[in-house]
Amino acid sequence: MVNADTFLDEQAYCIASAAPAPVIVSTPVADRSRYGALSSNDDGQAAGIDEKGSTGPGWINAGVLGFDGADLARFGVRRCSLEGDILPNHLKRGALRTVRYEGSIIDIGTRESLSKIRQTGVRELYDSKQ
Repeated sequence: MVNADTFLDEQAYCIASAAPAPVIVSTPVADRSRYGALSSNDDGQAAGIDEKGSTGPGWINAGVLGFDGADLARFGVRRCSLEGDILPNHLKRGALRTVRYEGSIIDIGTRESLSKIRQTGVRELYDSKQ
């Protein structure tokens, strides 16, 4: 499952697909204020998700998540929210794991950042690795 407002390199997807589901990819940022902040314990179990409002440096939801059919079947076919229903349910049960990704990320979740990527393309993602 991919949140459509981030662009990451292939390493993030490889990390997620290699981890046991359910999993959420986290990445460090200097300021978490415009992101969903993540906290986890030392063994990678997700401890909390603060959808927005945390400030300062820390780990955030990078927008790449892995679930298998059983993880999602419990919700049935109905309208539900990833942030409001699925993730809180997995957190409450202690079932959600995090994996850390420290590669490039471009957030395109605001008009300004979307406009920037439309102007520069994804080259910024690969140029930032050098």
